[in-house]
Amino acid sequence: MKNSGVPEKFGNDPLRRVTVVVPAASRMVFLSHMDKFANENKLSKRIRSMDPELPQFSVDLWRDDVGVFGANILTEQEFDFGIYVNTKKPISNEAADRLVEGLSAAAKNVPGVSVSVKPD
Repeated sequence: MKNSGVPEKFGNDPLRRVTVVVPAASRMVFLSHMDKFANENKLSKRIRSMDPELPQFSVDLWRDDVGVFGANILTEQEFDFGIYVNTKKPISNEAADRLVEGLSAAAKNVPGVSVSVKPD
């Protein structure tokens, strides 16, 4: 399923999917870890509240060759991420795996967080 917020250059389907379950009490720490993960991987970032009245957040991390896009739209505690590659400048599967491992490690450093990875 394509995330409607994903720029066209990243294609229609994610190369990998990652689900991160974050307890509400740990959400802000998790978001700060995503900010640090973006910096370490030279990813541009936009991490924002989608609606000030709701606990929904969008985490958009990207560079020219790859995009990591996620949000907790459907379930407050569940962030669903897709790892997308630039269709004209794709990264290797190994590079995508390293990015997923880094994302997972950054998330797992937050108390109470669980991570599941699914290849697409």
